[in-house]
Amino acid sequence: MSLETLYLDHCLTKFNVHFLDFKNLKNLKNLKHLSLFDNDLTFIPRQIGTLHQLEELIMFANRIKIIPFEITYCRNLKELNLVGNQIIELPQFLFEMKSLEILNISGNPIESLPQEIGLLSNLKVLYIEDTKITFLPKELLKLNLDDLECDSHFNKIGINNTGNPFIKKILNITLISIK
Repeated sequence: MSLETLYLDHCLTKFNVHFLDFKNLKNLKNLKHLSLFDNDLTFIPRQIGTLHQLEELIMFANRIKIIPFEITYCRNLKELNLVGNQIIELPQFLFEMKSLEILNISGNPIESLPQEIGLLSNLKVLYIEDTKITFLPKELLKLNLDDLECDSHFNKIGINNTGNPFIKKILNITLISIK
């Protein structure tokens, strides 16, 4: 099929569909944009790994706890939006996804941002609002972020301390939003 964009938003919550069958995802070889917003999903379908052309995956407002390894087969993935799920930690393999430019993990009970975040050499936008993250690893310096959005609890660790070289680099990001 030549379908490039597929929005299956609110299917389980709004339209009273009782399940989504993902086994035919593999037939969507040209799919670039997939949105499964607000479907009360508890998992990212493993079939996601068959979508080698996928550039954008939107899975916010679900109940996802684990990011499956198969997502690494999406070699062209530029945007991963997992806002408002139940993810506690980011798996190590996620940091091997060199094409990732936008990572939004806001609204998850994630407690730490691993130092491996510095391996995402193409990452331009990082959203970590409404998480339990209280420490920004120095490996963020390796990135050329244009946008970093985080919560005000970073004030407790000196994000406004402009004398710190790490903080100076972070403050030079095009847009930083501390709420």
